[in-house]
Amino acid sequence: MKKLPPEIGRLPLLKKLVVESNRLKVLPKEIGQLKSLTVLNLESNQISELPAEFGNLCDLVALSVGDNQIASLNSIGGALSRLQQLAVLNLENNQLTELSSHISDLKNLTALSVEGNQLNSLPLHFSRLQTLQVLVLDNNLYEHLPIEICSLSSLIELRCAPSLSLSLSLSLSLSLSLSLSLSLSLSLSLSLSLFLFCTH
Repeated sequence: MKKLPPEIGRLPLLKKLVVESNRLKVLPKEIGQLKSLTVLNLESNQISELPAEFGNLCDLVALSVGDNQIASLNSIGGALSRLQQLAVLNLENNQLTELSSHISDLKNLTALSVEGNQLNSLPLHFSRLQTLQVLVLDNNLYEHLPIEICSLSSLIELRCAPSLSLSLSLSLSLSLSLSLSLSLSLSLSLSLSLFLFCTH
């Protein structure tokens, strides 16, 4: 499926919409008319931006747009702040280089995943997310743990594993260090054996 018809907005009682693993690129603005929607799953499509009409989905509890091509949240802008019931937000495996500061306004957010993006910092006032319990930052460009995280008093699970390239680099470094250590150990052992042989 390549697109959702504008007529999707004629379903005012719809509570759950799952259209993952399609070829959607653009979402119709009429999606903002689904005001009873609590769960929206748009994973694994080709979506590059979220319409500002998302801000009308005031009952939305879980939003998943992982595995798309979203490079910025500017298109939704301040409308994100109106999703005050949102508890779960999945933005993993997109092309984000920064997060919207409006994420900090989601006062009921309990789980946020931004794994697999190109982030190197957290937005201003991120520490306001005092209900956040799960935060997944794996495979981004963070050089150190963002200090804002230390103010998240409800946090239960934090994941910030390095990117694959960094993991491979660390693994190779450890492997080389181990090989060098073994070589040195073997060299010392041979030297000791030769010394003992010569003294007898």
